[in-house]
Amino acid sequence: MNPIRTVLLVPGHRHRRELRVLLSAHDGIRIEGEADCADEALRLCVSAKPVLAFVDPVIASRDFFSGFLARLGLAHVVVTATTPSHAVEAFEFGVVDYLLWPVSQARLALALSRVPPLKIPETTARRVTLKTLDGPRVFSTSRIACIEADDHTTKVVLVEGMELRCRRPIAEWERMLSGDEFQRLDRSTLINTTHVAAFKRLTRDSGEIQFASAGICLKVGRSAMQRIRKLAIFNHSPLQAASRIPIGDK
Repeated sequence: MNPIRTVLLVPGHRHRRELRVLLSAHDGIRIEGEADCADEALRLCVSAKPVLAFVDPVIASRDFFSGFLARLGLAHVVVTATTPSHAVEAFEFGVVDYLLWPVSQARLALALSRVPPLKIPETTARRVTLKTLDGPRVFSTSRIACIEADDHTTKVVLVEGMELRCRRPIAEWERMLSGDEFQRLDRSTLINTTHVAAFKRLTRDSGEIQFASAGICLKVGRSAMQRIRKLAIFNHSPLQAASRIPIGDK
């Protein structure tokens, strides 16, 4: 497979250097150039004809998605940003992923796995229609980070940070998602192990699961921690196996 032509449209030499170092570990990527302002980015995209671009929203003063990115005509975009404030709009626009600084090698590897030329086919992912409290939504099960039961509803957290509430019981979610990379941790928690980044022990009886997207964290108690140890999620999840993600203790 030919290397993917890639450009870095990211203001700030330090961030571009960090990306170059991280991307150097991936043979399938070839960096064609860099730009730190909108005019340079437009010229670079015309000359280099990139397949993939890492773009920071601050490079455009306004209309980043509908104006700037639309003019670039890029096939695949990974947004890099210091805050998740543009995440929902980014995924609605159709970006590959949304990375928050500082970017880890594990998080970058996950983003690159979603670029179609590099993508491993998701044989178990499927689209579902969900009747939320705010109306119907359609999305792929691969976008689900975790599901939490809350009173008479369940909260579905997507990888971009969006939270959807519905009246589907968590037991029904578990049956529906059997065969996907989902694990039930306790009576109220279901997680997608492909999006798990790390685990941090908070106390003897509590911990925090950190997901690799949009700064999502999930606090868990004793039952969930026992289930995590039994399942060895952090030793055998696809993300863990590929990236050696650590389990951190307090």
